[in-house]
Amino acid sequence: MTKFTYQATDRVGETVKGEMDAATKEVVFDALTKKRLTPVSIKRAEAKGGKKKGLSMQLSLGGISTLDKILFVKRLSAVLKAGIPVVESLDILTRDSKEGKLKDILIELKASLERGETLAAGFAKFEKEFSPVFIGLIKSGENSGTLGESLDTLAS
Repeated sequence: MTKFTYQATDRVGETVKGEMDAATKEVVFDALTKKRLTPVSIKRAEAKGGKKKGLSMQLSLGGISTLDKILFVKRLSAVLKAGIPVVESLDILTRDSKEGKLKDILIELKASLERGETLAAGFAKFEKEFSPVFIGLIKSGENSGTLGESLDTLAS
């Protein structure tokens, strides 16, 4: 077992920090999710002497970490299920995002929608960051009217 430190947010947005022994970062992620916490960062605990044993959960696929993608998809799903239109949802998520590649993508996705393109077509412009399966599930959700559920499937 490896000791991991984590930072997460609870349902009211309060920051929760802690440590957990687990085999992998993914196990920590799953455990936090089951506790209804939203993971923000997961890192191996620092070894004695201050040296880190590993990197944070930056399973980078095209410049955006897997954790960032999961959190983005979960947040988008929640906002859409609250009845907020897609363009407005992306605007909210953009305002809440830190500067970086994901924020740039959100800005472009919103612009694509405003030009009359589908959300799937907007994601397709970022094929290095989002897989064909990801884009296909978005397209399927748009076509069937179940985008929120498709996003939940992606997050899982």
